[in-house]
Amino acid sequence: MKYIYISLIVTVLFTTCKTGKLDGPERVIRFGNGGGITGKVTGFKISSLGTLYAETLNNTTSPLKMKLRKKTLQEIFDLADSIQKNVPDFSNPGNMYYFISFGNNAETPNYTWGQNEFTVPSSIKRLYDILQKIAIKSTK
Repeated sequence: MKYIYISLIVTVLFTTCKTGKLDGPERVIRFGNGGGITGKVTGFKISSLGTLYAETLNNTTSPLKMKLRKKTLQEIFDLADSIQKNVPDFSNPGNMYYFISFGNNAETPNYTWGQNEFTVPSSIKRLYDILQKIAIKSTK
């Protein structure tokens, strides 16, 4: 009887700690930075299914250990939807640059910035900061 209670408690704990995924077809946001002397690009891909991936230059991906909660995913993709509706695409890279891309086309990011005199719209900066914090946590 004792084992039944223990297995029931373990089952409840695992089912309440689920990571999230958003309903509907998979959506993707790519983000990262690059440039400088080496030209190295550090890229990530976040999926609406709750997985974060590290990307390399030849677009190979490897999943990172972190899984995201549904509330976090919802916040990220709601902000992304708002940006896509309200902020026109731009490309203002500098020697060091940052990018966010919506969808599967990693070749042409929707938003690229890095020039000193360019002011990044606050919504894009906010989204990038959120995504970057998640990426940093997942690589520790």
